[in-house]
Amino acid sequence: MTLKNLFSLLILSFIFLGCSSDPLDVDASDVDLTINFRKVHSKLYHADSMELIKVHSKYKKEITEIYNYYLGRCMEFTEDMPDSSFAKQMIFLQSDPIMKDFEIAIEKKFHSLNSVEAKIVDGFKHLKYHLPRAKMPSDIIFINSRFQSNVFCSEKEISIGLERYLGGNSTVIQKYLDPREFYNWIKEGMDARFIERDALAGWISTHVVENKEGNLAERMIFWGKVLYFTKAAFPEMEEHLIMRYKKSGWDWAVGNERDFWEYLVKEKALFSSDELQIANMIKDGPTTSGLPEKGGPDRMGQFIGYRMVRHYMEEKEIEVGKLAKVPYNSILQEYKIED
Repeated sequence: MTLKNLFSLLILSFIFLGCSSDPLDVDASDVDLTINFRKVHSKLYHADSMELIKVHSKYKKEITEIYNYYLGRCMEFTEDMPDSSFAKQMIFLQSDPIMKDFEIAIEKKFHSLNSVEAKIVDGFKHLKYHLPRAKMPSDIIFINSRFQSNVFCSEKEISIGLERYLGGNSTVIQKYLDPREFYNWIKEGMDARFIERDALAGWISTHVVENKEGNLAERMIFWGKVLYFTKAAFPEMEEHLIMRYKKSGWDWAVGNERDFWEYLVKEKALFSSDELQIANMIKDGPTTSGLPEKGGPDRMGQFIGYRMVRHYMEEKEIEVGKLAKVPYNSILQEYKIED
C-alpha cells in the first residue's frame, strides 16, 4: 500500500468514525421555532392594584386557557370575577406570610430562568426536527401553582409550577408541606433538574402521542412512546433522568427487567384492564406495588414500556417521527430482553 493510499484510508476512517449511527444524535440548531416565556406569578405578586388590573386584562386576552387554569384551579378564584375583586384578592394574597415565603424562595432559586428557557427551546427544536408537523407550544408560563401541578398543558401553552422544583430539602418545603400529604418520595421528586424534562413529557403526552385508555400493555407502550420522544428531545440527557429515577433506581430496573417482565406474563397482567393494577404499574409512588422483588422504583410499567419502544426502534431502524403511529401490538410482539 502506498503512502497516498494509506493517507486516504485514514481520512475515510476518521469520517466514518465521526458519523453517528444514533438516530437521536441530530443537529436541530437551524429548526425554526419561537416560544414566548412569561413569569406570571412574579408579575402578579409584585404589581399594585392599578398594574394588576392591566396585567390581568392582558393575560385574559393573550393566554386565556392557561390563565383561566391558573386563576381557577391554582388560585381558587371565582370564575369571571370583576377586575376590582380580582385586584383586591391578589393584594390580600400578596400580604399572606406563607405566600410571601414561597415567592421569596421561588425568586431566590429561579431569579434567572435563561438556562431553563434555552434548554426547553432546544428540546422542542429537537422534537420538531423529528416531527415537523407536530403542534408546538406558543407560550410557556411560569407560575406558583400552589402545588396543583408540575406541568399543565392547554392547546397552545404550558404552565410550569416553579414551587414544585424548589427541592425537597428547601426550608419552605420542609416548613409548610404537611408530611401526611406530601410524603418524602414526593418531596424527593421536587428536583429542578426535571423542569425541562417535565415540560416536554407533559406536552408530548398531551399533544403528540395518542393516549390509550386500554389495557396495561397499551398504557405501558403509550408511556414508552412519550419517554422515547422525550429522550429524542434531550438526546444527551441520561436515561434515569428521562425516567425521573435516581441512578440507583434505574440500575435496579435494568437489573430486574427480565424478572419483572416474566412476572407480568405469569400474572397475565399485560392485557388486564383493572384500573387499580394499572395504577400500581404506571402511577407515581414510593415504589411499584406488587413487585416480585423489593427495593425497586415506581412506574416500572412505564420503564418496561420505554424499553419496549427503544428495542423496537433499534431493531426496525425506522425514522423517529414515525413512532407515534406504530401500533402498540407491533411493539409488544417485537420486545425481547437481551442477554
